[in-house]
Amino acid sequence: MPTVKTRTVDGTESWEDLADFHNTKEYGQYKIRKIQKTFSDFSTAGTSQQKTLFTLNAKEEVVSINGSVTTAFDGPATYTISTGTAGDSDALTTALTVKSTGIKDTRGANLTTNSGLFSVSATTDIIAEAVSTGGNLDTATQGVIDFYITIAVYPS
Repeated sequence: MPTVKTRTVDGTESWEDLADFHNTKEYGQYKIRKIQKTFSDFSTAGTSQQKTLFTLNAKEEVVSINGSVTTAFDGPATYTISTGTAGDSDALTTALTVKSTGIKDTRGANLTTNSGLFSVSATTDIIAEAVSTGGNLDTATQGVIDFYITIAVYPS
């Protein structure tokens, strides 16, 4: 019988019989979302701006979030984007530098020491916050970042 590697919320990994994995409701499932943001999404005449990326449903946990800058952001001297919630804008990622291309992964507190499960009974808006120094965000004329978010969905 084939096996599949599973991981619990606390990070414990084990090998499970594939038949059991598919037939047991308690395992839940994972989904991956891709969300693209460009320089024009953060075009305020100021040095910080928040935008909602998506709404996390009840009984969902953000397991990982990475940014892939495909076109470097120009404009201000420094330009970073963090992800989290309106009350804790860097809970998931902290100050991803978007002035150069490549994969960006600087994990926030909710992905290093806490759980990414925000609520068992309510939805949570996940936001991206752009912050600049040496100029306003609206001075950028290019920049594209793709966020890849892995979400664990827990059974009802």
